[in-house]
Amino acid sequence: MHVREYNEPMLRGCTLLACLAAIGLASCAQSTRPTLDGSADPASETGDAADAADALPADADCPPGLTDCGGTCVDTSSDHGNCGACGNACDDEEVCEDGVCSDCVPVSDTESCNGIDDNCNGETDEGFPCRMGEETTCTTTCGSEGSGMCGLDCEIPDPDSCVPPVETCNGADDDCDDACDDGFDCCRGGLLECTTTCGTTGSMTCSPTCTLGACVPPAETCNGIDDDCNDGCDEGFDCCAGDPGSCTTTCGSTGTTTCTTSCDWTGTCAPPAETCNGSDDDCDTVPDDTTGCTVPVYRFWCPGDHLYKNDAVTPSGCTLEGGGGPVWYNYATAVSGSSFSTTEFFKLYNSSSTDHFYCRGTSERDYAISIG
Repeated sequence: MHVREYNEPMLRGCTLLACLAAIGLASCAQSTRPTLDGSADPASETGDAADAADALPADADCPPGLTDCGGTCVDTSSDHGNCGACGNACDDEEVCEDGVCSDCVPVSDTESCNGIDDNCNGETDEGFPCRMGEETTCTTTCGSEGSGMCGLDCEIPDPDSCVPPVETCNGADDDCDDACDDGFDCCRGGLLECTTTCGTTGSMTCSPTCTLGACVPPAETCNGIDDDCNDGCDEGFDCCAGDPGSCTTTCGSTGTTTCTTSCDWTGTCAPPAETCNGSDDDCDTVPDDTTGCTVPVYRFWCPGDHLYKNDAVTPSGCTLEGGGGPVWYNYATAVSGSSFSTTEFFKLYNSSSTDHFYCRGTSERDYAISIG
C-alpha cells in the first residue's frame, strides 16, 4: 500500500573509503550500478543513477515479487501509485488490493452479517443464508417458493412474512389461498366428476395445461343401468337388476321372476294368472278356477237321496258334504277359446242301495248299467 524506496544496489556499488574520498556521503547516491555482465559501470559525472538504470531490463535488480518502477522496486499488487502496473495510480479515496484499485478498505478477514463487504472480496455477507437487506427466496405457509427481505440477522424470512408467488398451472396452491391452480379450468392432474353421454357419473382428468379432458364412463356395476355407455345393462352379471324373466313354477307352469339386486335369478318364481286350459296355472291345486271356465259341483245329503248343485246354498233339510267345498269341477260349456270338449257327467240310480252315483264318460255309464 505504500511506496517503498529500495536503494541497496546503489549502496553496494560504493565503498565507504571511496565515498569519503569523494565530495561527500551524499555523492554515494550517484555511484555505479552493476552491468549485465556483473562488472562496474561508473556513472557519468554529468548523469545520475536513473540514466544508468535505463540500460537495464525491468526488475533485473529487484527481488522476486517486486517490480522496478522508475528505479524503485515496488509491489504492484498493493502500491497505490503503481497498482497492477507501473504508473497506474489509484485515486485518493481508493486502495490498491491485489493489483486492482478499489474503494473498499478491508476491515476483517471474516465476513460479518452487516450488508458490507468486510474482506473486500466483492461479496457481502457470504457464509450466511442470505444477504442482509436483499430480496431472497423463502418458503411460504403453503409450502410454495416465495420471496422476502433478508433480515438483520441474515436469516431467511419465516413463512408468515414470505410473499407467495403468482399462481401457475402445476397442481399446487402457489399463492396460499387454499385453491389449487385457481384462475385455470381445473387443478392439474386432478380427477373431477362429470356426466357421461348415457347419464351416469364418470370422471375426467385435468390436463397438464389445466384444461378439462373427456368424460370417461365408470366401470359397469350391478345396479340396473348401463354404467359404461355401451348400450348393455349390467353386462358381466347373470341379469340386469330389476328386469323380469321367465321361470318354472312349483306346479310346472311358466311363471315370472325378477332379477335380484345381486344380478341373479335366485328370486321367487311367481305363478301366472289362471287360464282356461285344463291345467292348474296359479299353483293353488285347482285347475281352471277362473270365471267361465269350470263349474263347481256341490253335494248335499237330503233325507233318502243326494242332491247336487252348482252353488253351496244348502237346501232346507239337507246337509252340505265334501267338507263344505266342491266335490269336483265340471268344465263349463261354450268357453271362448278353449281347445277341449265339455266332459260328460252321468247320474245313475242304484236300485239295490236306493242311492244315486255319478260317473264321467259313456264307457263308465254303460258298464254301471250292465251290472245293474
